Amino acid sequence: MRDSWIKVALSDICIMVKRGKAPSYTESKSVTVLNQKCIRDGRINLEFSRQTDVNLKPINDWAYLKITDTLVNSTGVGTLGRTAYVKKISQPITVDSHITIVRPDNMKVEPSFLGLSLNFRERDIERLAAGSSGQTELSREALGNLIITLPPLPEQKRIVDLISSVDSYIEALQQQLESAKRSRNAALHELLTAGGDDWVETTLEGIADVIMGQSPDGKSYNQEGKGLPFMQGSAEFGEHNPVPEKWCSEPKKVAEPGDLLLSVRAPVGDTNFADQRIAIGRGLSIIRANKESLTEFIRLVIQLNISELIASSGSGMFASITGKNLKKFKVNLPPFPEQKRIVEIIKRIDEVISQTELTTSKAQSLRSGLLSDLLSGEHEIPESYDKVIGAA
Repeated sequence: MRDSWIKVALSDICIMVKRGKAPSYTESKSVTVLNQKCIRDGRINLEFSRQTDVNLKPINDWAYLKITDTLVNSTGVGTLGRTAYVKKISQPITVDSHITIVRPDNMKVEPSFLGLSLNFRERDIERLAAGSSGQTELSREALGNLIITLPPLPEQKRIVDLISSVDSYIEALQQQLESAKRSRNAALHELLTAGGDDWVETTLEGIADVIMGQSPDGKSYNQEGKGLPFMQGSAEFGEHNPVPEKWCSEPKKVAEPGDLLLSVRAPVGDTNFADQRIAIGRGLSIIRANKESLTEFIRLVIQLNISELIASSGSGMFASITGKNLKKFKVNLPPFPEQKRIVEIIKRIDEVISQTELTTSKAQSLRSGLLSDLLSGEHEIPESYDKVIGAA
């Protein structure tokens, strides 16, 4: 760490580190209350927020969020430690008792630098928790004692500006990705509903073999991996479990390379292609196209109509697709050349989406590594970077 950097306790650079208050919830429009679900990936999501009745339970002035606050989830396994920096406020807003408000002293720390630091330290914050499993709590004292590595204020600002330029690039990529996905959905809908005199309405069983998976009795699996690999559901796409012992020689349900695999139990609707012979369990079905249809085309039809397919199988505690309804599912089938054309159009869009996802992932990894280096105090930002920051 360079000589100009110092280590300080979080409480020494803040004017407040304090939990929110339990609200009096109401369905009427009043003051918005954030809870733990609202804080994820360093952002505030109002989708899960609720309203509190200030007439029944007044809110202290300090409990209203201010721009430049950082929020820290402070209870519960899996949520404790997540942070979000408050960049803007468009309405009166507060937090419940499961969130800690960290309000910086602007004379001692650049607020957005503190927000970056705390977001980068989420794992460290999580380790400060105390309590039994499922009931973990982060005390204000423990959070206040968190040690922050702090550069001089001008360098804090330079670090924030540099990371913000990277964030702007990532945000542009994410917007491009969302736009590509919307274009794909629109194109898919238009292509598959165009119809024509030479299109034929049929059922899935009329153009493909539909094979529902069958899981083995008991939990006897061949840990030595002999025989065929076994896949129970979409969570295992790309992975292969040991085959059940009794299926080593005569597996009951087997996908061949190139077969379409469809998850028929939660999560319902995921699809993939078998890359080898695989025995499948009850969570999957095999769809094997006949000579009049393309497996890739059938996959697109299912992707477009998965909600209808699920609804046709009835409602229940857990969504699922029955074999009967899968086989009777209606498909508007164009001639084989048109199927190929549609598949190729969507494939080109998918290639753009995949490339954008890869570029976004690389940019996010770059950001993480860059932020780690900058917050360590071991690396100085070259002056040449100021031109990059200014151009962003």
